[in-house]
Amino acid sequence: MDYNNENSNQDNNSSVIEIKTIPLPLNNNNNDNNNNNNNNNNNNNNNLQEFKTNLNQEDEIKYSNYIMLSHFITRMGDKTFEFMIPLFLIYKSPNSLLPVSLFGLSITFVRILFGSTIGEICDKYKKIQVIKLGIFGQAISVGSIFLIIYYFLNFNFISIDNNNKENNQLLNLFSNKINILFFFLLLLFSSIHSLSGLLMDISIERKWTPSLIKNNNLLNRVNTWMRQIDLGTEVLGPFLVGLLMTTSNDDDSIGGKEIISNNHSTYLIITILNFFSFFPQYILLKIVYDLVSKQNLIIFEDEDEINNNNNKNNNNRKYLKFTDGLDLNNILNNNNNNNNNDFNIFNIFKNLDNPISTIVKGWKLFYQQILSPHDVLMTAYLSNNNGTTPSELSTFRLLGALFGLGSTMFFTNFVKFLNGNMNLVGQFYIFEEAIMILISGFYFSTTNYNNDNNYKLLFLGSIILSRIGLYGFELSEIYYVQRKVTQTNRGIISGVESSLTSLSTLFVFLISIIFHKIESFYILVTFSIISINFSALIFFYWCKRNQQIHQQIE
Repeated sequence: MDYNNENSNQDNNSSVIEIKTIPLPLNNNNNDNNNNNNNNNNNNNNNLQEFKTNLNQEDEIKYSNYIMLSHFITRMGDKTFEFMIPLFLIYKSPNSLLPVSLFGLSITFVRILFGSTIGEICDKYKKIQVIKLGIFGQAISVGSIFLIIYYFLNFNFISIDNNNKENNQLLNLFSNKINILFFFLLLLFSSIHSLSGLLMDISIERKWTPSLIKNNNLLNRVNTWMRQIDLGTEVLGPFLVGLLMTTSNDDDSIGGKEIISNNHSTYLIITILNFFSFFPQYILLKIVYDLVSKQNLIIFEDEDEINNNNNKNNNNRKYLKFTDGLDLNNILNNNNNNNNNDFNIFNIFKNLDNPISTIVKGWKLFYQQILSPHDVLMTAYLSNNNGTTPSELSTFRLLGALFGLGSTMFFTNFVKFLNGNMNLVGQFYIFEEAIMILISGFYFSTTNYNNDNNYKLLFLGSIILSRIGLYGFELSEIYYVQRKVTQTNRGIISGVESSLTSLSTLFVFLISIIFHKIESFYILVTFSIISINFSALIFFYWCKRNQQIHQQIE
C-alpha cells in the first residue's frame, strides 16, 4: 500500500488492521543503485516530516510518569478490593471455604478461557477505545458488587427477637434461592473485573509502554518501577484493609447489629475507593493519548521482530500509527469475519517454531511450583507441620518480597553491566532461581530437616534467595515480549501468557488435591524442583538457538 494514502480509517466491514508500507532510506553499498536510492530517499524524507518515528527523551519520561502514576492508582484499588472480597465471603459463611474456593476458581477459569481473546482485542482495536472498555468493565463490575454487598449486609438477616435487634442473625450465602442468585452474580462481576483488569494490564504494559518508549534503558527502568509498584501494593493493599477493619472496632458477637453496621462501613468504603480510582486512571491515560496523537507517532511493525533479519535489506517497512486500530463498535462483525486463532490457549504447543512462544511456555512453568513465601500451600505446610508461628510466617513473606524488590532495583544496572546482552541476563536470573530451589530441595530431603532448626532455616533461606532470580527473569521475559514481538501479535501472546499462568495455577491445585496429606508434601516439593529446572533448560536451549538476539539490544 502506498504511504501517500493518508486515509487511516478502517472500513467498518474490515476485520484486519490496515498496515501501511513506506520505503525508507537505507545505507546501501551497491553503487549501481545509489542514484535511484537518493531520489527515493528525498521523497521519503518529505513524507516523513509530518510523522514521528520516536518521541524525544523528555516526552518519553513525562509519558512514562503518567503511566506509572495511573498504574499505581489502579493497582492500589485492585489489591485492596481483591483482598477484601474473600474476607467478605468468609464473613458471610464462617463455617465453609466453599464460597472462597468458587471465587478463586471462577477467576482462574475465565482467564484460562478468555485470555487470548482479551489479548486479541488489545492487538486489533483502537488503543483509547480498549482503555475505555477496560475501565468501563471494571467500573460497572465494582459498582454492581457494591450493590450486592450492600444487599447482603443490610437486607439479609432474619429477626428472631423483634424487641432486641442485636439478636438478629445473618443469613448464609446459600440459605435461599435469592442469596444463591446474588452470590453467583458476585462471581460473575468479579470475573468481569478480573478480565477488565487483564485488558488494562496488557494494553498498558505490552502495547502502550513499548510503543511510546523507544529507549531500551528507559523501558527497562519503567518495567522495574512497575514491578516495584506491584510489590508495594501487594503489601499496602491488604494493610489498608486491615487498618480499616481494625478501626471499625468490630464486636465479637456473630450476627449482632453492631457487627453488621461496622462491616457495612468497612466493606463498602473499600469498594467505593476502588470505584473512584478508575477516574484518575482514565484521565491520566487520556492525557497521554491526546498528547501522542498530536505528534503523529508511528510504530514500525518490523522493528522489533526477533527472527526477521531480512528486513534490514528490504526497502519497504511496515508501520502503524499509534492511533490506528479497528472500531470497537464493530467487534462482533469483526470477530465473525476473522477469527485469529493462530496463537491461543488451545493450539499454543503447535507454535514451537515461534521463539517467543517458547519463552512464554518455559516461563509459565515457573508457576507450577509451591516453593514460594507467598504460596498458600507452603504457608499451610509450615504452620501445620513445622509449628511456624504467624510472626515467623510474616517475616518469611516479608523477606521474600524484599529480596524480590531488591532484584528489580538492580535489574537496570545489571543489564548495563552485561552490555545489554539480554540472553546472558535471562540466563543468570533463571539459573539463580533454579539453583536456589534445588538447594532448598536438598535441605528439605535431608534426614536432619525435622530435627535441626538450622536445616529448616537453610530451606527457607534458599527459597527467599530464589526470589532474586524469579523477579529478575520476569523483567527479562517482559522485555522480550515488548521488544521482540510485533505490534499486531504482542497482545494475543500476552493474553495466552496470562491463560497459561492461570492454567498452571489450577494444575498445581489439582496436584495438591491428589497429594493432600502433610506427609505427601515432599511430592509437591519434588514436582516444583523438576518444573523450575525444566523451565531453565528450555530457556538455555532457546538462547542457544537465538544467539543473535542480544546484538539487537542497545
